[in-house]
Amino acid sequence: MAFGVLDPKDGHHVPGTVNLDDQATSDNTEATSRSLKHATGKNSHIVLVPQPSDDPNDPLNWTLLKRNLVFGVIMLGTAFVGIVPGPILNAGIVQVATDLHVSFGKIAQLSGYLTLALGAASPLVSALARKYGKRPLFVGSSVIGVVGCLVAEIAPGYNQLLAGRVLQGLGSSAYESLCLSVISDLYFVHERGFYVSIPIFILGALSNGVSIIGGVIITNLGWKYNFHILLAFLGFQLILVILFCPETTYNRSAIYNIDRVGSQVDLREKRNQEQAQLEHVEKANVTVDNDAESSFQNIPTKKTFLQDMALYNGTFTEKSVISMGIASVAVVFNVITSYNVFISGLIMAWFVGMAVLSGVFLAGPPWTLTSASIGYVSTGPFIGGLLASSLMSWISDPWIKFMTRRNKGIYEPEFRLILAIPGTICTVAGLVGFGAVIEKGLSVYVLSFLWGLTLFGMCIVASVTSAYALDAMPSLAVENFIFNVTFKNFFFYGITLYVIPWYQMSGPLELFGTLAGITAALMSLTIPMYIWGKRYRRYWGHHNALVMLRLEKDPSQ
Repeated sequence: MAFGVLDPKDGHHVPGTVNLDDQATSDNTEATSRSLKHATGKNSHIVLVPQPSDDPNDPLNWTLLKRNLVFGVIMLGTAFVGIVPGPILNAGIVQVATDLHVSFGKIAQLSGYLTLALGAASPLVSALARKYGKRPLFVGSSVIGVVGCLVAEIAPGYNQLLAGRVLQGLGSSAYESLCLSVISDLYFVHERGFYVSIPIFILGALSNGVSIIGGVIITNLGWKYNFHILLAFLGFQLILVILFCPETTYNRSAIYNIDRVGSQVDLREKRNQEQAQLEHVEKANVTVDNDAESSFQNIPTKKTFLQDMALYNGTFTEKSVISMGIASVAVVFNVITSYNVFISGLIMAWFVGMAVLSGVFLAGPPWTLTSASIGYVSTGPFIGGLLASSLMSWISDPWIKFMTRRNKGIYEPEFRLILAIPGTICTVAGLVGFGAVIEKGLSVYVLSFLWGLTLFGMCIVASVTSAYALDAMPSLAVENFIFNVTFKNFFFYGITLYVIPWYQMSGPLELFGTLAGITAALMSLTIPMYIWGKRYRRYWGHHNALVMLRLEKDPSQ
């Protein structure tokens, strides 16, 4: 038992549990990992998980510069195609409703329809990404995002604006669904904490920055100029994704995925396979003297730039699109996936409710703010999200290295969950305080601070649970986050429909007090997940529901 994480009773290897730190291992364990590839420099004692293959086209073999460039382009898409369109009108709900002669609720529902389209498209995105790779989905999403923005900026009325918003929702589906799972394509376990914090900031906090800028634009130029300006950024990102975002999906032999093996092959058998493979390589090296061509015949040549830019790279699985679409929903049978979805999905939904309501109550007494001033109030949550993401990028990976070192070099994904404690406290306290300030009509600066405190906690919680799901169930990375996005956006749609009537009927203190109570109850599930999570991972390794339903092949095969 490591720091309260219960081991399985049979003692066999568990998917997600890896020997990460050679310096802290026993001599016996160190000997078994000697043939594995390690990081370089100050991390030379860190075992690379997963193990990169010998193929130069394996994304894990790309230079760090190339990996970061690809990741950066995808993050730009996540920001401008995936996130900016959603809250772009939040600060000007009253002004847009007045111009289009509709109710506040109808304008709030525009964001709801966007999220509804996003959620509905996500299972199909998952299936197509698994079948044909992520690159064509990213390019397609960028194109649809440009078209949706064009429709919205020339819309003469509500229905045309609604059509543009739905297109923007469809366009955002690939980026919001795949931006986290692509991290497991490009980075090793000991690197992921830093990179996970970046999309969490974009998904959670960037919308506040949009409201700050969007409010000023709406006040001074009119709400359509938000779309005019956004279009330029979308066009620039489309060019980047076409030229600098090759396919990141890669079918690596199961033996390299040492964080996944464990369903049918235990650690000792895997080591024997590695040794046999090593001996085979050594024999092949002897053959080089006799026949230089034969030693490299099984290693593919590096792709050219034009080959990298191909939209079609063949298929990556024999499974049908229909079965994989079902798998992205059936993954709910996995407890760790459900934990991540309900924790991060529901809690981040509260933030959507806060953002929608802010455009209504801040425009009325006692504050009576303009669209620009409403946007400025979003400075608090923007800073809160930025601080949370910066903090997690700074402490997440050092934290797991610290815990791994004290666990004799063995990394358990549950170690990440400890960091959720401060996030929970800040989220609950922020929600209660936010409702109380609105109820009493106190200073808008206090309101902004508490809004920021809430998002600070939410971003920590979302970062922790997402990184945990990524490490604990690496074989379900795509399905996990697709289901997360689907559930979250359907729930977001419900929030946009009912949060304003709920606010008007019950008042802010009761509304946000209820949300705080739900948050505390959900986060209490982290305790049993921390204690029994490893045993469950072992159980799933032998009783994978997706494998039993023939929706997936065994990850160890």
